[in-house]
Amino acid sequence: MPRRSTAVAVTCLLAASLVGCTPPPTAPPTPTSTAIFASEEEALAAATDVLTRYNAAFDKANSAGAKNWDELEELVTQQHLTELEKPGVINSNGWHTKGVSTFSVVSVASFESGESDSSIALNVCRDVSGVRVLDASGQDVTPINRPDSVPLVVSLVTSDSEPSSLLVAKVDTWLNPASC
Repeated sequence: MPRRSTAVAVTCLLAASLVGCTPPPTAPPTPTSTAIFASEEEALAAATDVLTRYNAAFDKANSAGAKNWDELEELVTQQHLTELEKPGVINSNGWHTKGVSTFSVVSVASFESGESDSSIALNVCRDVSGVRVLDASGQDVTPINRPDSVPLVVSLVTSDSEPSSLLVAKVDTWLNPASC
């Protein structure tokens, strides 16, 4: 019997030592909140992509007489779309444009990124040297003194329906024309 008692004691000691070696159960990890854009560079890349598509759709709408802004709907806020749809010089005069504009981002004017929304404003130079304004008969009515480059501040915000997407919310004159 002493052998059996020794075997039972050894088994109990081994079992006890194994229980002591197992880590206690851990609680499931709690999710941490993260910003929509991990960095300003990531937001700038997304904003530049949206602005490229916006610029192409803007040129296309103006080439058709600034009457149809449908292609811009998915790229802009409702408020900005309402502003675009107001009759402007091109539309009111029955004019249209020919050519393509380009842009270059000069700097990031502001950037904010949170859990549920983000915004970025860009200082942009829009090159309109390749765009001509034509009247209904096709005559060039581009102002002689129009600058080739237009300084703009383009503000973009996250979409309510798709927080990882940016929309153009506002386009204003950048009050630093020397930068373009």
